[in-house]
This record gives sequence, C-alpha cells and structure tokens, in this order.
Amino acid sequence: MMLMELDNGVWCSYQQCHFSPDAWRNYTIIGTEGRIENLGDDPPNCAIRVWNHRTGYKEAGDIAYPMEPTQGTHGGADKRIVDELLRYARDGGSVRTSPIAARNSVATGFLATESLRGGGVPRDVPPVDPHLLAHFEPVDTAAVC
Repeated sequence: MMLMELDNGVWCSYQQCHFSPDAWRNYTIIGTEGRIENLGDDPPNCAIRVWNHRTGYKEAGDIAYPMEPTQGTHGGADKRIVDELLRYARDGGSVRTSPIAARNSVATGFLATESLRGGGVPRDVPPVDPHLLAHFEPVDTAAVC
C-alpha cells in the first residue's frame, strides 16, 4: 500500500493485492461525489460502475457503462498504444497520453518501493526537467477516449 499526497494537496492510497481470487485488476476511485469501479475485464461481461447516491447495498451501482468487445491484448489497448506511438514518430503533433505521466507513474512506484524498503520514510518524486515537460505539453485532451 502506498499513501500519497498529490501536488494539489489531495491524499490518495494505491494498493495491490496479489492474492485476490479475481483474475483482473480492479480499480476503485472514491471521492466527494461518489465511487467509480471497474468490474471484470472480459467484454462484454464487464462494466465501469458508478455509485453516486447514498443508499444501502446496491450491487449494480447507480450508473453502469458496459465495456465494448475489442480485439487484441489488454482489451485492445496495446494496438492503440503502438498506433499512437507510430503516428507520433511519423507525423509528430500532440500526443493523447503523456510520456510525462508514464514517467511519473514509474517514478512513484520506484520511490514507494524505496520507502517500503527504507523504513517507510516518505519520498518526493523529483520534478521533470522543464524543457522535457514543455516538449510534451499540452496534451491533446480532446482526443482522449
């Protein structure tokens, strides 16, 4: 488990359980407006579900977004990632996902591991070089699915 304080002051936790009976990764985000969670990874037998009204137990949530069947590994994401990389290498332009976000994710995991192995001492993710950051910004958020 990793506890984080983001740059904007928000506190988060990230947890992994490698002994779960489920065969998929389950992501849950809980905030001031409710909870969102993925259930399953075998389209069309899975969905993203939202709970945004206080109630008793409600298995199906308040809103469900079924996942469309796709071809390819990781739910079709691998092909989309490679296609985006090739398009960027060939044509340039903006990117849909930021390599800076990927760097920050890896750095966060690395520093969390160092903290775990070093007695739980908090670690800060060092900032990205401003020139590198400027190269990949702004990200084309309109193209994000």
